Amino acid sequence: MRDTGCRAAARHRHRRRYFDEIIAPCRAAVYRILRRGIAAGEIRPDIEFVGELLVAPILARAGTGRAW
Repeated sequence: MRDTGCRAAARHRHRRRYFDEIIAPCRAAVYRILRRGIAAGEIRPDIEFVGELLVAPILARAGTGRAW
């Protein structure tokens, strides 16, 4: 039982590290680009929704382990 708990904790640490090192910077870069577009009046201001629409398919594809 203890081994299962250790593996679960390790998976959580790996997910957290992946999010912090890969997902969060990617999302931040997308939001910076979107904010510039909003400031220029080229993009509607519902940034959260648009950002997720742009990032989610990339993350879903990355999660499959298959190359583009």
